[in-house]
Amino acid sequence: MTLLINFLTAYCWTIAVYYLILQTIVIFSHFNNRQRMEVKEPTATIGLMAICFLIAKYLM
Repeated sequence: MTLLINFLTAYCWTIAVYYLILQTIVIFSHFNNRQRMEVKEPTATIGLMAICFLIAKYLM
């Protein structure tokens, strides 16, 4: 069980970091090009879920 939780945590860290980097790139390219670019909906949802999981894990 602990192994599963550790795996999930590592997986969520990866997704959260990837999501934040993607979000940052989108924001900066938006300032440069003035084109509306947004992270695809599924990616945003998964990224936010991963961040929520990490917050919940550290609050426990």
